[in-house]
Amino acid sequence: MKQIWVYAEQQLGRWTDATRDLLLAARKLADRLQGELVAVVCGWEVSSLLPELQQWGVQRVLLAESDAFRFYNPLAFTEALMQMMDRFGCPEILLFSATYLGRDLAPAVAARLGTGCAADCCALDLDAEGNLLQIVPGLGGTIFATIVTPNHRPQVATVKPGMLEVDSKDINAASSFEVAKVEIPVLPASSAVQLRETRQKPPRKAALETAQRVVAGGAGIGGKEGWALLEELAAVMEAAVGATRPAVDEGWAEHDQMIGQSGKTVRPELYVGIGISGDMMHTVGIKGKGIRVAINQDPKAPIFKQVDYGIVADYQEIVPVLIEELKKRKSIVR
Repeated sequence: MKQIWVYAEQQLGRWTDATRDLLLAARKLADRLQGELVAVVCGWEVSSLLPELQQWGVQRVLLAESDAFRFYNPLAFTEALMQMMDRFGCPEILLFSATYLGRDLAPAVAARLGTGCAADCCALDLDAEGNLLQIVPGLGGTIFATIVTPNHRPQVATVKPGMLEVDSKDINAASSFEVAKVEIPVLPASSAVQLRETRQKPPRKAALETAQRVVAGGAGIGGKEGWALLEELAAVMEAAVGATRPAVDEGWAEHDQMIGQSGKTVRPELYVGIGISGDMMHTVGIKGKGIRVAINQDPKAPIFKQVDYGIVADYQEIVPVLIEELKKRKSIVR
């Protein structure tokens, strides 16, 4: 029986949303292959989380549970997956979320196996022969390219969180569920990669991926003073702040605020893009049926073809007026 393996990530005692979505999508692929869905788990004190995986169609869990997997170590985690394949055989497909962990671990495993790895897929499908179609934006975001790995197994891919259109209501819980524990030798203290310290990054007040309102800025903001104005608008709107790559590269925003193919995927009820041209590498990260608004002084900016409302103007003239009007309305409501 063909198998699809999904590396399942958990954080702070719960499975990530990206893991859930990837498992639900993989369940549909496994059904089309008449195969088995397997979750690969490396962690510490995670056994209590495993039953939830059955609800997402997982039939088997390969569990490496040890204090050595409390925190991510690329050498230890790569070796764990290699030993799992030595023991249980090579799957047809091996999937990872395109998180910091997945983007590091997937190519390392693929290199050890001598197979390919398609990065940051926005969709997955199967062809008539059962090969995995790994769909990614290409040529600077101007087209979608389909990558196929016909001659090597497993077919390895990372999938951008939030890109897959899935619904848990479409998936039935697996009728059978098995957990296979795998003992992995601990790396020696002299390992090339050693963990010396961990620091918990404080969460943002408004999580970008789940925000109902998003105000995003691009290269057209022009500088830090303009970015401060954008953040003020977001605060008044009670919105999360997003960014394009140029804004991140300029240092106005942090990397975890980037929306798009190389960043996060959002599904807000209201998206306001300021100084953003509309390159697909950014807009591919905006999903859902919410209202989209753009402010840009270039009337030919591609983003105007992708929004519900477009304002052709200098944002420095528009945004202060918006801020003042929103403040007035808030004071009246209160």
